[in-house]
Amino acid sequence: MQKRFIEYDLPLAEISEASAREKNIRHGHPSTLHIWWARRPLA
Repeated sequence: MQKRFIEYDLPLAEISEASAREKNIRHGHPSTLHIWWARRPLA
């Protein structure tokens, strides 16, 4: 089974690092206190 182009070009390390950083931010603004399934505007 050959790999697809996205498997070579997708920066998984950077995505994982950014998501871990975002997941650990739970202080400050009320919108960061709860992890939502999707990013949607509150209003």
